[in-house]
Amino acid sequence: MDLEMLIDSSEILKDPDFSGYINWKYQAGPMINQGLMVEMPSNIALIKYMGKTLNGLKNTPTNSSLSVTLPFLKTKLIIEPADHLSVDQIEGLTWFNSRGETYDQVANESYSLFLSKKGEKRFLDFFLHLKNVLNLKKNYRLYSGNNFPSDCGIASSSSSFAALTLAAYALSLVENKSLPQPISSLADLASLSRQGSGSSCRSFFKVGSLWSAQGVLGFSFSEVFKNMSHEVWVVEDSIKSISSSQAHQNVVTSLLFESRHDRAEARLKQLIVADQKGDYKMAFELMWSEFWDMHALFETSYPSFGYISQGTMALLYLVRSFWNQYEVGPLVTMDAGPNVHLFWPNQQQVQKLLFATQAHALGYRVYNGGQL
Repeated sequence: MDLEMLIDSSEILKDPDFSGYINWKYQAGPMINQGLMVEMPSNIALIKYMGKTLNGLKNTPTNSSLSVTLPFLKTKLIIEPADHLSVDQIEGLTWFNSRGETYDQVANESYSLFLSKKGEKRFLDFFLHLKNVLNLKKNYRLYSGNNFPSDCGIASSSSSFAALTLAAYALSLVENKSLPQPISSLADLASLSRQGSGSSCRSFFKVGSLWSAQGVLGFSFSEVFKNMSHEVWVVEDSIKSISSSQAHQNVVTSLLFESRHDRAEARLKQLIVADQKGDYKMAFELMWSEFWDMHALFETSYPSFGYISQGTMALLYLVRSFWNQYEVGPLVTMDAGPNVHLFWPNQQQVQKLLFATQAHALGYRVYNGGQL
């Protein structure tokens, strides 16, 4: 089946909200045979997913979350049949550009998908689940890598599990010559991915998503998040000592968690209204309150834990000083990690450059998430 036939065989892959990319018979590099290649983006929640319900459905959120898709921060995954293997295997993939150069050759940066033994088992266990759901009979070799650091609060699990789900789905179309019965919509495919990593369901939608206990849907912003660019300032890129999965379990011990649902749902409604009205300052205040609310859960859990470092505080202080000095500045949020996501309106390019000069002087580096 060629690429055009593959895409034409599925309404999901033709959905205008679909965020992914597929290339069949892709040659990744001199050490990797031809296979099916997919790319999927990361995302960042503006209203956070932190805490899970115990309703029997895996990774169901206790409150709704609203996210923005980050199209320039991606996972690339290549999958190829490996009949000689007795079990599936995964290896890191170094990114290649169109000239065959690795990214560390052209930008002095290269990131593969580094997984601990526990992380590798989680990834391959979910792939086995996908194989059962999608009727894949063979064993496979997987190559996966990100163009941004992993496991440090930039939502690498979102893009990596979304890429794994997409690759398995596309491969099932090729090998079974028919559509997988349980998957009839983009929301279905996203919900399947959610079983491996909750936040990965949000990566399937091109602009953004709204995810609740009832399911996940694409979301289009009205005013505030149009004509805006994203960047993430990296304070630390080492692997987190407390994983996001563990954080979900720990936060329920915080006395603040009982009322977390109501606070998050109220902010969600207010943020949607602020976006519709183009109220940029209100959007800033709501997003600022929301990420601090999540990190307060961490710090008040038993035992307490946290991700915010001295470098994080320096960057956040710089953000606040910009707002105080110029009465404008970036929208800001954080994931479960020490690094800081900023959103800049296109008309604030002077302030963005000035901020970058001061942040670089503090010793931090930036990943450009590109235009939203």
